[in-house]
Order: sequence, then C-alpha cells, then structure tokens
Amino acid sequence: MSRILAAVFILSLCAIGSARASFGDCDDPDYLGDFGPTPGGASPLGPILQLNCVIEFEFAFDTPGGTRHIRAIRDASADWIVGPAVLADIERGARASVTAMALLGNYRIADVTILMLDDAHATADLTGSGRYVGALTNGFADSAECLVTSFLLGPAGEGERVAYNAAHEIFHCIQAASLSPEQYATAVGGGAWWAEGSAEYFASLALPELGDIHRRADDFNDSIANEEALNAQSYGMAVFFWWFDANRGPGQLMTFLSGMAPSSDAAAQHTAMRDALSDADWLRFAQAYSDRSITLPNGSALALNPPGGEALIFDGNVTRRLALRPFVMVLATAEYACGRWANTRTPATVALSAQDIAGGAWSDYPDEVDARAPANGRYRVAALPTGSDREVRIRAERREGCTPCGGSTALDICLVGSWAQTGGGPVEWMLAQGMPAEMVVDIGPQLVVLEGDGTYWTMPFTGTMDAVITTARDTWTVDGSARAAAGGGRWSAVDGQLAICQDSGGVAGQVTISSSHGSGTMPVNVPGGGELQYAYSCSDAAMQTVLEFAGMSPMVTDYSRLAAGLPESEDPAPAAGETDPADADGRPRWTAGCPLIDPDPRVEDDCDRYRR
Repeated sequence: MSRILAAVFILSLCAIGSARASFGDCDDPDYLGDFGPTPGGASPLGPILQLNCVIEFEFAFDTPGGTRHIRAIRDASADWIVGPAVLADIERGARASVTAMALLGNYRIADVTILMLDDAHATADLTGSGRYVGALTNGFADSAECLVTSFLLGPAGEGERVAYNAAHEIFHCIQAASLSPEQYATAVGGGAWWAEGSAEYFASLALPELGDIHRRADDFNDSIANEEALNAQSYGMAVFFWWFDANRGPGQLMTFLSGMAPSSDAAAQHTAMRDALSDADWLRFAQAYSDRSITLPNGSALALNPPGGEALIFDGNVTRRLALRPFVMVLATAEYACGRWANTRTPATVALSAQDIAGGAWSDYPDEVDARAPANGRYRVAALPTGSDREVRIRAERREGCTPCGGSTALDICLVGSWAQTGGGPVEWMLAQGMPAEMVVDIGPQLVVLEGDGTYWTMPFTGTMDAVITTARDTWTVDGSARAAAGGGRWSAVDGQLAICQDSGGVAGQVTISSSHGSGTMPVNVPGGGELQYAYSCSDAAMQTVLEFAGMSPMVTDYSRLAAGLPESEDPAPAAGETDPADADGRPRWTAGCPLIDPDPRVEDDCDRYRR
C-alpha cells in the first residue's frame, strides 16, 4: 500500500512539473487582438489579420507559484525581420529574466507569449507620447497568460535592445500577476514611476552586461533639473531602483512594489512612498545621487549629472530661502564669505543636509560655519521633502570676521565676561555737552558679552527719546524711538586700548520733529559695522571705557560684571494659551531679542526654552 501511495505521490510531482502551458491559439484572430493594447485601449495590430503562426521557442521554468512557460511567436512572413540574431536576443532576454527572477523572493507570473512583430500593422508612436515604443505588455492579475508585443522595426529592434526590452516586458508580467489589479492599473498613470523604473532595473539585473542601454540616467538628470517630482517621472526612475538594489537588495523589491498606491492620484502616490521608505531613506537617495555614487547592479558607473541647483550666497547677515515640494529633490550649493557664522534654520524640523565640498560625510545643515580658511565654507545641500509644500529659511549671522581687530588678536582676560552698562554712555555724554535741550531718554538694559575667543555679542534693546530744543529762532520738540538689533563682532586689547570691530547689528527706528512751522517724521537706520578704539580699565567687578573726541570732552561709560549671566529677554513670553504673531523670519515676536547662541548656559531663561 505504501508503495502505491509513493507512486501516486511521484506521479503527482511529475504532473506538477510538467504542467501544461495556458497558451492561446496563435492562429485565432480574436486571440491576436488581445496583444498589447495601448493605454487608450486600441490594439496595435489595428484591423486584426490572420497570422500564419510560427512558434520559435518555448521553455518551462519554476516559480514560487509552480511551473510556468515562455514562448515566442511570429507570422511566417516575418522571417525577413526575425532573423537568427534577433531570435537569439529575444530568447536570451527571456532566459536571463528567469535567472533574475530567482533573486526576487516571492513573486507570481503567468505564462508568457512574446509576439515578434514587424509593426506593419502599427504606428511608431503607440502611446501618443511622441516616443517610439519597443514593446507593450497586456497582463492582468487574474489572467493565465501574459501577452507581450515586441516591435522589431526602428530603434527598439536594434541589436541587444531586443533582449533588454524582452526582460523589461517580462517584468511587467510579474507586476501584473503579483500586484492588485488596481495597483497595476496605475502603471500607465501616476504609478508609471515605479512600474517603468523597476522594469528597467529588472532588465539590467537580468542582463548586467548591457548596462544602462537606454541611458535612463539622462532621463533622470533632466527630470531633476526640471524640478519634477519623483512620482511624476517614468523610465528615469530606474536610477532610484538601482539605488534601492544597493541598499535593500532585489529580494525586497516585490515588498516595496506591493506597497504602492491603488490610485494614480499624486496624494495617494505620496502616501504610499512615505509608507514604503522613511524620510531618512529618501534623503539618503538624494545624497547618493548628488554624490554620483549610485551604480548599476554589476557595479558599473552611471552617467549621473546632478544639477548644481540654487546658489545660496551668505556674504552678510541675510536669510536665504528654499522652496520645498513633496518628493521634488532639492539640490543646492551654499557658500559663506570669510568669517565664522551662526545659522538658524526655520522650520528647524526640515530635513536639510549638507556636505563640505572639500569632502566628508553628509550631515544635518550646520548650526555654525567656520569659513576663515580659504577652503572652508562651501557646501553641497540636499533635501527630499515628503510632506506638503513649504519653505525653509536659513538665517546666517557673521560672528567673526577674517581680519584682526585693531591690527591685533591679543586679549585681556580681565575683560572676558558678561557686562551691563551702569553709567555714562552716549546719552549722558550728549547732555554734558551743554545742548540747549530738555531731554528725557528711556533706554533698555545695554548688555555686552566679551568672549574669550576674541568675539563679542550685544543683546538687543529699545529706547525712546523726548526732547525740547529751544533756540532764539524757534522751539523744536523731538520724539524718537529705536531698536538696536543684536550685534556682534571682534575685539582685542593691547596696552590699555580696547578695539571693537562691529561685524553685525545696527539701529532702526524713527524720529518726529515738530515746530511752529510744522512737523515731519524721518526714519533712522544705522547699519552695524566699523571700528572704535577705547581706553579702558578693568577689575573683577567693573569696567570703564573712554572714547576720545577731538576738541570735546571724552565719553566715559561704566559697566558692571554680571556674575550670574545675562537676564531674560526684555519682552516677556506670552502666557499659556496665548499666541504671538511671528516676525519676518518666522520667530515669535517675543523671541526676536534672543541671541542665536546662549551667552551663559548656566542661566535658564525664556530664550533657552525658545532655542530648544
């Protein structure tokens, strides 16, 4: 009895191994009419003609779903175009595809028939795209046979393209059988990026010796230069799948494709793309493209030519902007003038990466840039956003120039620290000059930090002035208000002389002057910059500076050291639940006075909470 069961088992295996192919009758006009419909639904054969069918080859192969078959057919009169070389290439592409399928893991495929056509019944442009189509595939998830039409006239029939195209179309048969009908239906719509891109990749996996025979890298280069979204592309997305091969391997390809959207709608495609790969992975793809490090599966180089993109030039305290759209690769360059810079990125959550042009790894866009050496301060920039349309802003502020202040880099350690003005200064000096004015000036705290690296910072402050000036001719009233921006630059101290070289900052406001003849308002806008020399004295607790003027008394300013660091911003944070309008750079208004870098990390204040 056991021998009988064993025999039955062996016979059943033989039956499975020799399963018959589900091929249609190639002499049947109705069967031929099913080959290669265009996206519009019309058959490329036009009026169906009876073919005198010749089967050129047929072979079986094993798949995870059982034995399948591939055959190639032609009309008997087409022997003039289907010569031995063409036939050999068609079969070469088919058999190479079977070898490559073994690398895919779990997949499905129906029996495949390749109709070799001299395109006597077809036009050169079957899709209306203006581009010649070498082959078309008609395959469906519930079909027992996948039909491939291979046109052998024109560029697609030249040399080894025939083999490559055969492998490409056979992969469409895998897509048709392995994916849902709704997913595969997008292959001629919004899903063409993954359908055609992965088919090109598979052909190069099957026939690595042919390389990028269709120069899909050129297509991808053009699309990126034209700022096309990845999901709006087609064959050129082979570049992405070549990157995917190196990072995930062919065994993950079908898993990736199975996650694609069942709708051509761009929003649906974007959702599927976000689910299939992390934001970090998409960004790594953009970085690899910028690096020209993506290769074919056999390691051969691709003709990658990433566009330079927008040039972000930071030659002063400026804000540069980059527009971000979902799955539109952003490649740019950033170049900083000589100096040491601090950057603020808004929104800070945007994944924006940079790589020093001189070499090195990609990293998050730098918070600080030291461009004091000639070779420094130049970066490649890459982003591949996956969310909604937005803009990223980079605010750069120069914290140190490239020339010594006062001709020296010497420092006095006594001066290093945080200082608050406690007396003297410009207002008292003006009043002491005997001006014919009654003046009331209200100025916020004036604070300065002299760093041990030869840089300095000032906190912003606001001030108002009300004055009445009386002369023999008339009386003027003056009302003014101004805000001094956060400033910074370099300092040095030699032989009792303090040199201050301002690289950033400035004062902006307005003054209204009225008299018996009328009134007028004028803006005040004094940019930061310049060099001043002070005599100074310094102790543990106090500092005094003296600025000399020719023919006038000197301006003396007194400071006290802040042992506990700088106080909080002069503008309080909004209470819980309250909102506050943003300034031009997107920061809450109450934080506009916060310095970019914490002057004293020992003190917790509202600016610290903003910086986090």
